[in-house]
Amino acid sequence: MAKQEVDEILFSEFHPEYVKQKEEERRKEREKIRRRKIRMVFLRGLLVIAVVFGIYLCLDVSKVREVIFTGNPYLSEDYLAKLAGVSADSRMPFVVPTYISARMESNPLIEKAEVVADTDRTVRIELTMKKALAYYFRNDVPYIILDNGDELKLEQEYYTAMSSIPFIRDFETEEQRTNLIRGLSRLDSQILSGIAEIWPFVETYDPYMYRFVMADGNEVFMSKDGIKLMASYYGIAANVGSRKVCLMINESTNNAYTRSCAELNKEEEESKKIIAGETDKPEPGPSDDKDKPDGGETPEEGGEETPGPDEGGDTNQEGG
Repeated sequence: MAKQEVDEILFSEFHPEYVKQKEEERRKEREKIRRRKIRMVFLRGLLVIAVVFGIYLCLDVSKVREVIFTGNPYLSEDYLAKLAGVSADSRMPFVVPTYISARMESNPLIEKAEVVADTDRTVRIELTMKKALAYYFRNDVPYIILDNGDELKLEQEYYTAMSSIPFIRDFETEEQRTNLIRGLSRLDSQILSGIAEIWPFVETYDPYMYRFVMADGNEVFMSKDGIKLMASYYGIAANVGSRKVCLMINESTNNAYTRSCAELNKEEEESKKIIAGETDKPEPGPSDDKDKPDGGETPEEGGEETPGPDEGGDTNQEGG
């Protein structure tokens, strides 16, 4: 081999650039091996975690122990659990509070839902419901009236709400109905749940009164300005006792007094005839009485009937 070729080989092997290049190649190879080892460790760790997580999901300790709904006066818990998508068979790792809240708030009766998943495997859902005032039928379809004025078609899932709000009949004028809704919005849910039905009631001095048929069997009569006094109904009923009576509320004196239910029904029929005569409308026929609430047949309890709604003083009762 020529001397020149040997010098070139020796020079190239020990040239600083050559040495640097070889060192860089060895460093990259070591880095590649290191990354490969880290990747293997990471994948093995993931595999271990997946196995442990799978075993955890197979155990009862991963299940939701209890789902608690609070603040709900209207909807059944079975329906709420279905709406929330969480039950005692759900797995705690898959309980996402924000997702559950969004599902709950998609219901038009639910204003807000706060969801907390406790460490004791209990899911607590605090509901803020929109206030339902009453329900009625339009073309044989039931609707719920909310206090913001919205009307919600009463689907089968909401039927349990009907036991917590009164049923209202058709009214002569839209103003009479509007005044009723405005008055009901001032009452709390406890009072509303104690009202079974609301009917129109006619007197010659006020043809646009209301008859409240209560769940306890009593009936309460008042004008639009007396509806707010229904907030004191249970106190009034306590003074009356256990008898099924008819009560007149006088908003001008803030008093309530008993009347004969039979006499009130008779007065209403006479008032209808008088008003029909004044407005040249045909006289009501016998069929007008077919939808009267049962309280219309309540016999007079005995004793002297209170003269009229303008009499002041405390709550009076017939028959002492």
